[in-house]
Amino acid sequence: MQRRYESKNIPIEILRSFVTVVDTGSYTKAGEMLNLSQAAVSAQIARLRRILRGELFTRGAVRQLTSRGATVLSFARRIVAMNDQLIATAGPKPAPRQLLVGLPRWYDYQGLIEVIDACSKAEVPEKVTFRCGDVAEFTRDLHAGSIDIVYMVHPPEPPSRPIVEWEEAMLWTKSPKLALTSSEPVPLVGWPGTLSERLATKLLSDTQLSYDIVFTGADHAARKAAVAAGLGLMLMIRGAMTPDLVIANEPFLPPPPVVKAGIYARESLNLRRIMPLVQILEGLLRPPAMSQVATVAAVQPGREKRPRRRPA
Repeated sequence: MQRRYESKNIPIEILRSFVTVVDTGSYTKAGEMLNLSQAAVSAQIARLRRILRGELFTRGAVRQLTSRGATVLSFARRIVAMNDQLIATAGPKPAPRQLLVGLPRWYDYQGLIEVIDACSKAEVPEKVTFRCGDVAEFTRDLHAGSIDIVYMVHPPEPPSRPIVEWEEAMLWTKSPKLALTSSEPVPLVGWPGTLSERLATKLLSDTQLSYDIVFTGADHAARKAAVAAGLGLMLMIRGAMTPDLVIANEPFLPPPPVVKAGIYARESLNLRRIMPLVQILEGLLRPPAMSQVATVAAVQPGREKRPRRRPA
């Protein structure tokens, strides 16, 4: 490429290197993933910095993104994802079109089987595939265009395009054998930073109820096992409950919160093509008793209507 065009064009391979450095946290690890030397990755990041005429990472022992770097990362993910989708769809060996559905890791085992089985039979043109993850990665991947539709509970920010949204009640859950009294601290099962622990500790603190964290674990299945074993309480939605858990209705517990949940799509997805799949997901995931705050967007060739309210 002639240098006079360098300030107007950023090669895909440079953006891919930048995204990989951020994801791996290391120039060396990024090089290993991309089959490049550490020096080559460093040179590509330096070139990106020259093109944009600004720093992408802060200086110091701990490398963090600058505000410019965070903006670049958001666009870079989308550009790289679109590049890969273009090659996969229209390249010399186009892969069969697929729909990637995101489901939460915490969903009940049997419920997950039901959702996967029903969605796999949906009458849509593409093959339906699945991935389990958390809100942070799904939000990122929706913006990047690397996942098609996602079911999320309590996203911290509007994650791309909502297809349908509703309100969902969280529940205090416990083992049937766990006896609770108002004279003792409330035993909690959790993990720092999770929605369940954040909301539970805030509720108890606001009502001046003392509590003890009796079990911590990064894996949601391990936390549910601790609750089923009778160690303590955990806030969760009904779809996450297993048959060995019950709702804790002790009168001294504060009322559990209601959170927003929904099914969200990447920006360029043709909703009309996948409406049977969306309707299956909504039917299985949305609690019938909760009022709906937005409904499936009606789609027509060339345009889409904004979500509108309708009775639950």
